[in-house]
Amino acid sequence: MSAPVDMPPGSAACGVAASHAGASGEHVADVDARPLSTPELMIVAIAPMLRGLRHVAVGASSPIPGSAALLASALDGGALRVSMLGSDVNNPFTDGAKELFDCAAQGRIDAFFLSGGQIDGGGNINLMGIGSYPD
Repeated sequence: MSAPVDMPPGSAACGVAASHAGASGEHVADVDARPLSTPELMIVAIAPMLRGLRHVAVGASSPIPGSAALLASALDGGALRVSMLGSDVNNPFTDGAKELFDCAAQGRIDAFFLSGGQIDGGGNINLMGIGSYPD
């Protein structure tokens, strides 16, 4: 099953399969339509929300928001800067999370995706450790 590339927003298809001349000679690209997986759907839902931002940071172990940030950057021609902890390619920091959190505290990050080590019922985030605190 193929559909034209100019599919309406929200269409569940991805991947360009072929391109050919249409009946009247115009250039037509077909898309290999298949349902998006849940992670893919989440990625394409998050990416447009990052439009217009300058700098997005992504913590370690956050593949879906990280993929969405990279997609948003690619769609924006690279104007969106993406910093990912633990990435060999997208991590400009030399001192790990310390520099990233300093950057955030200075207001130089527009959006920050965290993977919580612990998040309690009240939404409080603990990024320092797991388990009980010493007395």
